[in-house]
Amino acid sequence: MIWNYVREVGRLLRPGGLFKFQVQGDASLSTSPDDTWLGVPFSDEQAVEMAHACGFEPRYRHGAGSQYFWLWFFRNSDGQ
Repeated sequence: MIWNYVREVGRLLRPGGLFKFQVQGDASLSTSPDDTWLGVPFSDEQAVEMAHACGFEPRYRHGAGSQYFWLWFFRNSDGQ
């Protein structure tokens, strides 16, 4: 679901535009796959993979491994 949100923002954002958002970065807080209250955890590697797959450059990342993992994704100039 999160990939879909990021992909949609990439579709709407102008080339070079910034999308700053937060994801769950602490896998130890997730109790079960059915419990989404704390969010689906993302590793730094997964965040980078998502950025590239959705047409973004993952320029800044802060808080990997913590509950508050902030991502600064810039839309690629070519829109890809």
